[in-house]
Parts: sequence; structure tokens; C-alpha cells
Amino acid sequence: MTRRLAAVVVSLLLVTATAAQAQAPMRVRGTITAVDGNGDGVGATTRPGPGGALTALEVHVFPPNMPVPNEGHRPWDLEPAR
Repeated sequence: MTRRLAAVVVSLLLVTATAAQAQAPMRVRGTITAVDGNGDGVGATTRPGPGGALTALEVHVFPPNMPVPNEGHRPWDLEPAR
């Protein structure tokens, strides 16, 4: 009975690990050089750069049926304060 229970637990762990890997987000690095049309909702996580310009750390693209949540700019704790 304990072998059967151990086999079930191991199987569940393998299925859970496989499902977690299948849902990993795709990460893309690059520079936005142009925007064509209105497109989908886009948000950005930024940090202050040289001369007060904001530099994006993350860019979020929202599905067309989802409004951009909490529009505006506010402090964020993604990085330690400089």
C-alpha cells in the first residue's frame, strides 16, 4: 500500500512540475522603435533614468477585452530606491 501511495505522490509531483513549465511566460528583450495604430492596452513598469526620463523595466500587453488597470504613474517596489 505504501508503494502505491508513493507512486501516486511522485506521479502528481511530475504532472504538477510539467504543468508549471508549460505555463511559463515568454520573455522578450528589445527596444520599441515605433507604434502603429492604437493596438491593445499597454502598461510599463519604469524607473527614473538620466535627466528624469523614465526607462521601462517591463512592458505589459493587455488583451483587447481587458481594460488597462489603474492607469497612471505611481511608486513601485520592483527595485530598491536609489
